[in-house]
Parts: sequence; C-alpha cells; structure tokens
Amino acid sequence: MKKEIVYDCPVVISSVIIRERKFAKYRKVAKKAAEDLGYKVHLNNEDDASNQSGFNEILNTKNPIVIALFGKIKSKTVIEECKLALKNNLHIIPLYKKYSQKANADNITKEYICEISLPMYNNDCHHFIDCKDLYKHVKQALINYQKELLTPQYLSNGHSSIYNKALKLLRINRRNFILCQKTSTLILGAKAGRDGENDFYHSLQNWILNKGNSLSSDKNMKFKHIFSLEATKKAIQSDKNYDIKSAKDNLKNLLSQNYDIKFELIDIDWQNNYMPFVISDGNVLSNLFFANMEFNVIMRRHTIQSDYLKFISDEIISNGKVIYKKGIDIDKFIEEIFGENKC
Repeated sequence: MKKEIVYDCPVVISSVIIRERKFAKYRKVAKKAAEDLGYKVHLNNEDDASNQSGFNEILNTKNPIVIALFGKIKSKTVIEECKLALKNNLHIIPLYKKYSQKANADNITKEYICEISLPMYNNDCHHFIDCKDLYKHVKQALINYQKELLTPQYLSNGHSSIYNKALKLLRINRRNFILCQKTSTLILGAKAGRDGENDFYHSLQNWILNKGNSLSSDKNMKFKHIFSLEATKKAIQSDKNYDIKSAKDNLKNLLSQNYDIKFELIDIDWQNNYMPFVISDGNVLSNLFFANMEFNVIMRRHTIQSDYLKFISDEIISNGKVIYKKGIDIDKFIEEIFGENKC
C-alpha cells in the first residue's frame, strides 16, 4: 500500500532506456521505493526528447531529488536530464546496473556516466544487481538524504549560531556554495573572540581546496563570495582583532591553486540593506527579523521556488562587481585588498 505523501520535495526518475532489457521495470521499482517512504514521484513516459518539456519544467522549478538509472546503452535524454540537474544544483542518486562480477562498472557504463560527471561516478555511484537490490539502494539513499541534507528549520541568534549553522551546511555540501557577508571571512580570517567563525574559516578554505582539485571537481561547481570590499578594507586597516598577516598568506595560497570550479569574489554596496546569507546544495541560511529581534534560520532549498531563489542571488550579484576570478593577477589583487597594511 502506497504511503501517504509526507515529503514536499518531489522525486524524479530519469527517462526509461527503452532499448535496454528490464529498465522500464527498474524505473517502476525505484518509483515504488520512493513512494513507500512518502515521496511524490514523477516519471517520464519515454526516452524521447519530444516529451521532455513537462519533465524539464520539474527539474527547473521544483528542486526535486533525481534518481538516475544507468545501463550499457547510452541515452542522450538521460545525459541531458542529469546535466540539467547538475546545472540546477539538484541532489542526484546515480545507480548503475551491474552485469558482471567486477567491482566497478563495466567500461561502457563508466564512460557513459563520466560523460555527465566524473566526480559523480567517483563519489556517488552505487550498483544494483536486480529489482530487490535496486529497491533497497533507492530506499536507503533517500533515508540518508533525509537524515543528512534536509536540515530541520529552526530559529536562533548570535554570531556563534550563524557560523555553526554555516559550517554544518558546508560539511554536507558537495557542489555549490554562495556566501554573502558584510565583511569577508575568507579575506580577514576569523575575528578574535567571535565564537564559531574560526572553525568556519578553516573549513571554508579546505572545502574550496578539496572541491577545486581537478580530480574531484565538476565543471558545474561554483563558489561565489559576495561582500563589501569597503567594509572589509576598513576592518583590515583599523580592527586589531584580526590576524591580517596570516589571513593575507592564507588567501594568497588559496588563490594560487589551479581550480576547475567557478570561483568568484564579488564586491557589493552594503548600504543597499543586504543581509548575510548562504545558499548551499540543499539549504538556505539567512537572517530574519521577528518581534524587533534578529534571528538566523535555515530553510530547505526546495521550499523556495528555484526561479525566486535564483532571482535573489542574481539580483544581488548583478548589482555588484566581480573583483576576482580565474585569470586575474593574484599579486595585484592581494595588493589591492591589503594595501599598505603592515603585515
């Protein structure tokens, strides 16, 4: 008996590979596993691009979880669906049919998946042998997602709280991270006495270093850091609670790495009444004013319409100026940021 729908985040299952034996049945098994947990599931009727408009609309607007099934026969439609999911920063559960006793995927299957994303193959893929095995893997993957990625919503206040929340999101984040602050933690380092910021600062550096490594990065990955350059420079010159020398050395080392991800630092005018926020793979962290008090709150990303969320970030970025991206002279940029500060 199908369980009552309890998750407002839908599940979509990649198009059926009609030329490959049993794959229509595999999709129905994956659908049942998700429905048994209380998810609403969307299926495409055929592996035919002419029927894609409604399916793609879900991928573009509903922030679904994507279950991608792979076999030996390459499907252009499945590839396009997965690339669209990656572009939209959706959570993907990739599963491939194992035909032999080898530990890894068959060469044809591996080549097929790697055409979409090498990191997805290396880090996320699991195989299934038969329908029973597939049902178990889909169900467990969705349970893991519920536990780890869908952070419950709650209110709290204070610097410690917001940095601890941002750190939690960073640790479970895989592909994309947008960070908006008045003064840049990445440039200034952690402020002495500010609880939670030091752990977040070092974890942020490590996340960029690890995700930017060419062996694990994906061309769809991005890190965008939005902040006030004016306010950050003022802190460099006058706030003695920062270790500017260490921060400068760390930033230069970070920018000197050869990243494959899209890495941008964006200056904005904080006088426009912006508030700090984080947009990660599955969550949004922001401030909220309630009863004359300021709180921070985590919202599940799928509860916010994709086009609205995209508008928020794009609108802020469009009003700012990209001051660093790949190709800009690092020494010149560092000098521009830190100026004549004696560090």
